Amino acid sequence: RELLGVGSKNFSYAAVLQAALRPKTLTGLELEGYRIYPNLHSRHDYAMAYIRDLPNTRFVVGDVREHPAPAELITCFYPFVFADTHVAWFLPLRVFDPPGQFAAMARLLEPGGQLLLCNQGEEEAEAAAGFAEQAGLYCRHRLQVSQPLTRRRLPPVLTIWQHAGQATSVETSI
Repeated sequence: RELLGVGSKNFSYAAVLQAALRPKTLTGLELEGYRIYPNLHSRHDYAMAYIRDLPNTRFVVGDVREHPAPAELITCFYPFVFADTHVAWFLPLRVFDPPGQFAAMARLLEPGGQLLLCNQGEEEAEAAAGFAEQAGLYCRHRLQVSQPLTRRRLPPVLTIWQHAGQATSVETSI
């Protein structure tokens, strides 16, 4: 199984994906991979340390809209679907393109592949759902997490998407 983590920041969770899902290959993709932290190390520097001992794992600085390699599973945790959030994280508006990013993720999914989204709260989840549906994806599972592992302002909403016609809808809440 080929796993692509879109918007992976510094890929600190790569070992968890490796242990839980055992992908054949694991790629973290981050648009702002050379962003410098206050300690003068970049996201790329951190990612290289996090993945150093993980087999078949790499970190790529790039844009999902230009990524060429398909995947069986794509993860996307807390994508920017609102311009104000995008700007609050100091990202340039010229790269704010949720429809294009979701279309790219849909294009990269292999037949039968799945997109795992994690959104912060219902409003963000609904906006992301609109972009996913516009890209030709269908929600297979939906889970609102009422007791997240870490404290959050809004409860996370997890959804699993496939190309329309390949899935049936299920909603769950824990």
